Amino acid sequence: MMNEENSQSNTNRSTTPVAYKINSGDIEQGTVVHVARPVNAPPPPPTTPITASATAAGRVTNRTILAYNLAKSVKLFSVIDGIFCFMYALYSAWYFLPLVMNIVGYYGAKNYNKRLVLSYLIYSVLNITSKTITWVLITFYIPTPDNFDWSGYTFFSMVGILIELYICHMVYRLYYALKSLNEEEERGLHGLKYRVARIIYW
Repeated sequence: MMNEENSQSNTNRSTTPVAYKINSGDIEQGTVVHVARPVNAPPPPPTTPITASATAAGRVTNRTILAYNLAKSVKLFSVIDGIFCFMYALYSAWYFLPLVMNIVGYYGAKNYNKRLVLSYLIYSVLNITSKTITWVLITFYIPTPDNFDWSGYTFFSMVGILIELYICHMVYRLYYALKSLNEEEERGLHGLKYRVARIIYW
């Protein structure tokens, strides 16, 4: 009976944590002090190792996101311009060339192809130049009938030139953004497949 009481008393003492005050002077230098965990305390949770691995997805930076958003903007503007070129091409076959160039610009922006984007940029500059020269020739040098609508022709010519200037500006920004990316950022740009794009208007 006495042994059972002593065993129960020892069990209670082992399961009940007790705090002892230890003076720093009582600990000799080089002595290892063990802190015991209470017997009934739950075991610590297992630690999960964290591993980091380098992938071939590339690196996404602010320049990468800017190029991504500009590409979406150029795609939108090339589609709008291509629709008007298709409508004009129904009346004149000459507008099939601008339609083809808008398709080139669309796929250049979609695939982040610098050469196709540069081709679209050159086309935009030539288009602005041709429209300006045509307006100057018709306005000042080519004889026109007396009932020619000068105000309407000038208005639509200026609107068309301003729109082409705007598109040329956006295409130039896209080409410059793609040109400034390094190889790692280019891989990161091609990996941005499902990111929500922000349309840039200027």
